[in-house]
Formats: sequence, structure tokens, C-alpha cells
Amino acid sequence: MSLFGVVYLAGYSFAIQSLSSEAEEDLNRISKEKKWFFESNNYLLTIDWIEMCLESTEKDDINATWYCNQAMNLYKKNSTATFPLHRDEFIKRIAYKAMIIDMKSKLRWMELEQLNNSSLALEKLNKMLSGNGQLWMLLLLLLVVLFVVYGLYFNPENSEMKRPVKEVESFSDSKKKIS
Repeated sequence: MSLFGVVYLAGYSFAIQSLSSEAEEDLNRISKEKKWFFESNNYLLTIDWIEMCLESTEKDDINATWYCNQAMNLYKKNSTATFPLHRDEFIKRIAYKAMIIDMKSKLRWMELEQLNNSSLALEKLNKMLSGNGQLWMLLLLLLVVLFVVYGLYFNPENSEMKRPVKEVESFSDSKKKIS
């Protein structure tokens, strides 16, 4: 019975440890997804403002200057990952179409990075081969062995220590009793 308690506590401990590590991994994944969403949203917002600037200048909108100033400020703020010489050249030339290309390029690189980081099958394999996965497999093996041992040796139906069976009197013994 004490062996069962040890196995139970070990299994419970491993389960809690596994759940806490999974929760931590989920939290990290959600944090990365939020960061990706905010960065991509900033790039898309910059693209929208630049496109609005270009459209409003074509239509001679009275707010065209304001739209273009907003677009330029957003580009300066969100283009920190751009190679500085290119970034400065785009700003100096007021090359809005080049800015759009730059922002779209950043979005594509972010999507590629996200695809590279989302290898679920590889993550599951790593979990199985990690220390926790090996401990779970060892615990499962131990439980199977315990059930087999119980079934072979301690099960009353299979035990050699069955109750003695009354011997049936033979026909000749019953004649002796009668006479």
C-alpha cells in the first residue's frame, strides 16, 4: 500500500510540474503573439497613413499635408528595423512608395519568422524527449509492471493459495461406511 502512495505522489508531482511548465510555455507563446500583433499593426497603420497621404495629394485634399505629416511621423517611429542609410534616404527624398515597400517587407519578414517559430510537431517531440517526457514514460512503465505483478501474483483467482477442496468420497469408501 505504501508503494501505491509513493507512486501516486510521484505521479501527482510530475503532473503538477508538467502543467506548470505547459502554462509557462503558453504564456510565452501568447506574449510573443501579442508582440507580433502590435508590431504588425504598427506597420499596417503606417502603410494606411502613407496610402491616405498619396491619395489625398492626388485629389488635392485640404488635409493632404496633415495626412503626409502623420505618415512621415509614423514611418520614422516604426522603421527602426530598417537599415539606417535606406531609412534616411527614404525620409530625405519623401519617397512614400518606398516607405510602403519597406513596411510591407517588414510584415513579410515577421510572417516568415512566425512560421519558423511555430513548429508544433517539433515542440511535441522535444517535450516527449525532455526530462519530463521520459519521467512520464518511466512512471507509465512502472504502473504497467505493478498491474502485471498484481494480476499474476496477488489476484485471488490466480493464486496458488486457494481454499482446500473437499475430496469426493470414492465409491468404495462409501460402501465401507454402509457396511
